[in-house]
Amino acid sequence: MADVIPIKKYNNIKRICLIGGGDLMVHAANAFNDAGYDVCSILAPRHAGEDLTILGGTLIEKLRSVENMDIIETEDINDLKSWSYAEISDLDTLAICFGPSWIFSTAVMKLFNHGMINVNLIPIPNYLGGAHFTWQILNEDRQGGCYFQEITSDVDRGAILFSHKFKVPKSACTPSDYFQIYYKEGVFALGNFIKHIVDAVPLSIVDFKVVNLDRIYFPRLITLEHAYIDWSWSAMHIERFCNAFDEPYAGAMTFLNGKLIHLKKITFVSLDHDFHPFCAGLIIRCTDSEVIVSAAGGALQIGSAVDEFNKDALGTFKEGFRLNTPNKYLEHAACFRPKFSSKGYEPVNNGNL
Repeated sequence: MADVIPIKKYNNIKRICLIGGGDLMVHAANAFNDAGYDVCSILAPRHAGEDLTILGGTLIEKLRSVENMDIIETEDINDLKSWSYAEISDLDTLAICFGPSWIFSTAVMKLFNHGMINVNLIPIPNYLGGAHFTWQILNEDRQGGCYFQEITSDVDRGAILFSHKFKVPKSACTPSDYFQIYYKEGVFALGNFIKHIVDAVPLSIVDFKVVNLDRIYFPRLITLEHAYIDWSWSAMHIERFCNAFDEPYAGAMTFLNGKLIHLKKITFVSLDHDFHPFCAGLIIRCTDSEVIVSAAGGALQIGSAVDEFNKDALGTFKEGFRLNTPNKYLEHAACFRPKFSSKGYEPVNNGNL
C-alpha cells in the first residue's frame, strides 16, 4: 500500500492578517484585498518605516494605500495588553508572515483560528538564518525558492505547505539583483498560493524533518561590521565579496592611506601576469577610463569608491598606492554577531575600531 500524503485544506477564511515587512507583503495585501478578503497588518517599528527595495516608499505608506486596510503597530506582539486583537480573534483569520520581528507565543498563535504561515524567500533548507542573498552571492549559489511554512511552537520546524523553486540567472550579481528576481518569483508563487486558498484546494504537506537533515544555516550580517575586504583572497573571491555587499547596501570596505573606503561595481579582470601575493591591493593602473587593483589570480576594476561620508573617493586613487585592511577589522568581521529587536538593529560600541 502506498504511503498516504498528508494534506492541508483551508475553508471559510474571512480575514488575512499580514505580519512582517517587505515588498512582497505589500503585494500580498493588494492581492488578498482584490480576492475579496478582509486584510489587516501587524507591524513592528523596524518594519513600519523601512524603505522598500522594489516598490519604493516606506512599508507603512504603501499599506495605507490599500483600501480598508487596518494597520496595527506594536513593539511586542506577544504583549497582548499593548495592542487591540479583538477584531482578529473574532473572525476566521489566517496569519501570513514575511520575516516577522518576533518568535510568537502560544497565546498569539491561538488568536488565528486558521493558523499562521511564514513565507520564506530562500531555497529551504539552505540559507536558513539571515542575509540570505549576500551569503548566496558569496557562495555563488543560484538556487531559488519561495516556501510557505506553518508556524508552530517548534520554531522554524513547521510543515511546508507550498513551494516554488527556480534558478537565479547568471546576470544577477548583487543583492539588488536578487531582490528583483525573488520579488518577481515571489509574486508568481503567492498568486498560486492564493488560488489554493480561494478555491480551498488541498495542499500536500511536507514534514520539515524530511528536509531539515540537509539544513545549512548562515547568520545575519551588518555591512558596516562585516564587509571588510581581506586582500589575501583571490581576485575572484574579492569580486564576489564586493558584489555581495553592493546595492542596496553600503559596499565592501577597505582602507586607502588610512581612510575608510567603500567599493562598489567591482569587476574581475584577467591579466596576463602571475602576481606575487605581495602585490595584492596595489593600484597598478589609473587612467581616465579605469582603475585597476592587483590581487591573487587576476585583478579588479574599481567602478565606484566613496569615503565614509559617501563622497567620491576614486579620484584619490593613485598608481603605486595600496588598498589594505588591518587585521583587527578582519578579526572583528569574522567574530561579530549582530543583535536585533522589534525596533531594528542594535548598534554596539566598537571600541578602537
